[in-house]
Parts: sequence; structure tokens; C-alpha cells
Amino acid sequence: MADDPTINRLVVIAIIIVLLVVAAWVAVSVAVWVFHAVDRHERHMKSLWPFENSTYYGSVEDHMDEIRGLPEVEAFHEMYGGRDIVFTNYSMNPVEFDYAASDDNRSAYLIIRYYDREPSDFSHQCSDKVLRRGLFMEDSVRTDCFSYVVLDGDAP
Repeated sequence: MADDPTINRLVVIAIIIVLLVVAAWVAVSVAVWVFHAVDRHERHMKSLWPFENSTYYGSVEDHMDEIRGLPEVEAFHEMYGGRDIVFTNYSMNPVEFDYAASDDNRSAYLIIRYYDREPSDFSHQCSDKVLRRGLFMEDSVRTDCFSYVVLDGDAP
């Protein structure tokens, strides 16, 4: 009976069906897990999003005046006004924006983080592209990155 080709064929077909069912179950489980992770992230971002009456997607542009009106942002624009200043939305889990000004040798950044829908953390950072290291980091815009002189690696 073990040599019966019909039984051997049925066993192979049964094994293939079981493998397909297991593969489908794994694929559905992974898809559900990914969907829930994305959904949780979306709900979390919406709960953190600082601007009232707006959705997470596409709403930053509607609130640029509010962001631009923050005292730290005004100080950054005043200090680096003659340079090309770029705004970037880095919001993933924390809501985070930054402004950057740069030349061939240095880059200055103002990073704005929000907590509980309020701008709560400001970080002014300066980095040297030639030395490939940060020159200083401060909690408000006080020091001009492009005129800052490095003395024995000191920071302001």
C-alpha cells in the first residue's frame, strides 16, 4: 500500500495545502500587526499634534505664522537672516520641527520639540562640516554659529 501512487499524491497535496494555510495565517498575522502599529502611530501623532482644528497631514503650512512667531524662531531668523533658511518637519513620534541655515563650512539648526501640544524644547546647534563635529549646542539662540571662533574646542 505504501507504493500506491494515489496515496503518495494525496499525502503530497495534503502537505502542500497545510503549508499554504500556515503561510496564509502568518501573512495575515503580520499584516494585522503592521496595520495596528501604523494605526497606533497615527493616533499617537494626532494626540500630540499641537495645532487645533487640523489634521497631522498637510497642516504645518497652515500654521507657519504660529511657528514663525515663536521668540526663538524669530531670534534664529534675525541672527541668520542673510542666509537661506530651510524649514523641515521631522515629526515622527515626538512633534519636532527645525530651521537650518548653512554655508560651505558650517550649519546652524534650531530644533523645536513639542510636549503636550506646546513648544517645550528649543535647541540651537552649530556644526562644522570640515571638522565633522558639533561646535556648540544651547537652549536658545544666543551665539552666531558662523562667526563663532573655536578656542581649544570650547563651547559657549
